Amino acid sequence: MGKEHLAHGFESFRAAHVVWILLASVILSACGGGGSSSSSVGAQYQVSGSIGDGPIVGADIEIFDAEGRLIARAQSDDQANYSVNIPADTMLPVTVSVTGGIDLVTNRAADFEMLALVNATGEQTVNVSPLTTFVTKAAECRGDMSESRVAELTTAVERDLGIGLDTDSLVDPMRDNVRARNVETAVLANEALGELVRRTGASLQSVTDTSLDDVIDHLACDLADGALDGNAPGTQSDERDRVLAVARAAEAGVRLEVLAGRLEVDGSDATQRMNSAIRTIMPELESPDVNSVPVTDRDIGKAVDALTLLGGVVDDPELTNIVEVLSTSSVQDVRTNVDTVLEPAAQITVQGIPTRIGLSSTAGIRDLSERNQAQADAPAPVIELTASPSQVIANRRTRLEWSVANADFCESTWAGRMETQGLFHTDRIDRRTVFRMTCFGLGGTSTERVIVTVQEESTTQPEPDPQPEPDPQPEPTPQPAPAPAPQPAPQPQPEPQPAPQPQPEPVQAPDVNLSVSEQVVSSGETVVLNWSSQGADTCWGTNGWSGTKERQGSGEFVISSDTTFRLVCSNEGGNSVAIVTVNTLAQLSLAWLPPEENVDGTPVAGVDLYRIYVGDQSQFYDNVYEVDGSLTSYDLEIPAGDYFVAMQTVDIDGFESELSGEVVLTSR
Repeated sequence: MGKEHLAHGFESFRAAHVVWILLASVILSACGGGGSSSSSVGAQYQVSGSIGDGPIVGADIEIFDAEGRLIARAQSDDQANYSVNIPADTMLPVTVSVTGGIDLVTNRAADFEMLALVNATGEQTVNVSPLTTFVTKAAECRGDMSESRVAELTTAVERDLGIGLDTDSLVDPMRDNVRARNVETAVLANEALGELVRRTGASLQSVTDTSLDDVIDHLACDLADGALDGNAPGTQSDERDRVLAVARAAEAGVRLEVLAGRLEVDGSDATQRMNSAIRTIMPELESPDVNSVPVTDRDIGKAVDALTLLGGVVDDPELTNIVEVLSTSSVQDVRTNVDTVLEPAAQITVQGIPTRIGLSSTAGIRDLSERNQAQADAPAPVIELTASPSQVIANRRTRLEWSVANADFCESTWAGRMETQGLFHTDRIDRRTVFRMTCFGLGGTSTERVIVTVQEESTTQPEPDPQPEPDPQPEPTPQPAPAPAPQPAPQPQPEPQPAPQPQPEPVQAPDVNLSVSEQVVSSGETVVLNWSSQGADTCWGTNGWSGTKERQGSGEFVISSDTTFRLVCSNEGGNSVAIVTVNTLAQLSLAWLPPEENVDGTPVAGVDLYRIYVGDQSQFYDNVYEVDGSLTSYDLEIPAGDYFVAMQTVDIDGFESELSGEVVLTSR
């Protein structure tokens, strides 16, 4: 009997979600005696609050007195809350430490120890979260854990690390009760800060053994003076500088994702997970939405600060484009604008910067640290931009000149990325034209523009200059006039014609050539650019490179993502542009289950090979890959993008299955 077509078992994996159900229980035990001090009190009092990176249920809570003695234990309930009695005569300040449990957003135990402080006696709220952890560790590093110092440091943490924090509804993350009116900002801000810590730690793994707790220690100590500026109390260290540099890079990505309304946690959009966690701990909220947290001008400004800090050391057009969008956005439209500009390629670029910074040389880290220290007082760029002439006859050119102070680089409407000073011969102008330049520096962004108007060429002839009257002559003595002889009538003489003037040959725009050694490479590979020009006065690069270029040359460039190189050369005849693009190969990971039986129910004797069909349109497959029948997974290296994928099985007797169902996968 002939075989039927094989039934194919191609499947895609889905992450399993574990639902944790905990009984509400609080376990208290007194451990160790209380000492006596001026900060002690003779009555027991209750401390309670919420536990969260994302809300954490079943968290292990330990209470320590001022001398570090363990005095009580507790566990958070199924709404991520806790309550504990502080024994009488406990020395202040008291530290609340949280570990373990299950984070309802990440679905695992807390990634780092979280802390909070009790500075006064009496019943009170003490929440424990990433925000309160930074406040507590900054106070410890400062050596001043008084309530006034804690209040100052709370303000500093909210200002520099409060990503997605609405301080109108959650004024004090450590002391305010988490309720329906502020739970969304509490979850979003703490998850964003937790993600900043995780990304920083992950980006440092290949160069240091810094733990997530160490990351917080370094950053909190830098904040101890009231600002995350690289001026930490005590002796500076290369490790602390590196941690801060990577953290500022991670901050940029997290801030952009929060502004776009799609914060990623563990590599995927966590919006629904955060909302689900809120419904779990507050069932009375039917439709919570962390993206309802209002965006403020401070949020936009902090994102610009993080990106412009990086702009002086990371030469990437994606950053420039995002900063320009942020600088021209309002709180009403910034979410839509950032969501649009932070498309997949741009997001991958931004998310990859922390690792690039982490691998930088010591000199590179020091440079970024110095920029960080200088940013608070850095002035905005100052731009001088002129057009000569500013009014032209139709279809004539003008020359732009500019000089900029306090900027790392500029973007122009006429030629893209520009150096901070230079000149440019425009194309022919036939209408009113606005030339705009935006410059980026540590102090933010500035924009300047010039307007060139057009005057129609006149067709009327000018009036001749008036001739001077001749001087009067004395009258002669009258003489008798002889009879006049007849004269022939005068003949008209032709007007003399001016000799034709030779017209100058028009200047031609320069010739430009640009080529690349490889147009498709793996990320991290090096390509060679070669370029030449004829008749150019100046040349410069934009997009994937920048700055003034020699009229001919070559150079090597490391490609980490799809990169376009643009070379512009200029003279009085105009501008010429040459463009090349280098695409990077990304990884498309496939996994499947081998078929066990044929469509007629008989067992599969054996699989000889699988065919993988890949295309960028549904049902149209440009590429077919054959892989060994013993495999159940395979990684393809293809340009980044979305692909339609189907599979086919061929058994050891050569019989082929029908194509599997089609799936859409993204290569990264």
